Amino acid sequence: MIEKQIIDQRVRNIVDKYPEWFEDLSDDDRKISRAFLLLGVSSELDIEVTEAITLITDGRHDAAIDAIQFNMTSLLHSFKLSIRES
Repeated sequence: MIEKQIIDQRVRNIVDKYPEWFEDLSDDDRKISRAFLLLGVSSELDIEVTEAITLITDGRHDAAIDAIQFNMTSLLHSFKLSIRES
């Protein structure tokens, strides 16, 4: 139960600390949902939430994609491999 309380506290802290990130949302549940997404992305990628917000694609026409992060090193490596195979 403690873990849920800590996560809830961190999520609500994001909503309170960065209200401009939630201006397009009038529903508190949607604000909490976006903040939870931000916390999850920042935790998974080991980045600050201020960086995670740039990866969020949350919106009406986002094709159900919530966040995107590209690794340029992997992308360039894949590109080099495909050139060699040609």
